[in-house]
Amino acid sequence: MKIKAIKTSTLHVPNPPLRNTYYPYNGYVVARIQTDEGIEGLGYTMLVGGDGASAVRAYLDDNLVPRLIGEDPLFIGKIWEKMYDADRGLRKKGIPVYGMSVIDIGLWDILGKSVGRPVWQLLGAVSDRVPVYGGGGFLSYSVDDLVKEAE
Repeated sequence: MKIKAIKTSTLHVPNPPLRNTYYPYNGYVVARIQTDEGIEGLGYTMLVGGDGASAVRAYLDDNLVPRLIGEDPLFIGKIWEKMYDADRGLRKKGIPVYGMSVIDIGLWDILGKSVGRPVWQLLGAVSDRVPVYGGGGFLSYSVDDLVKEAE
């Protein structure tokens, strides 16, 4: 199996309208990794507030995508090392790490699809249940805002 194309996109997803919200939307950078065997992996990352999404996408398109065409997507560790070693200038913080994570998530999606198993099982699942987590409830919210968010 080989990577034949990686299509990237940027999404801006509105946050629920609450008073005192610092971030009216979040940015998502998405990569669809297409293989020559018809399996497609989906990877993404979220940037709170959306700032930086265009920079992450540009880093993906200009630096990572060209290096990965033709690679076997099942060699996730090899591809991760290739991405890491390709750029010594930015020291693996911020934009490069966001870009690498988009690809890494998509490769795990391909692996799961290729063996017919969900990724959580491939990573050594110890349970078929996961506790629920809910984020939010910022201290700046009023009681009414907290109720709106919870609803």
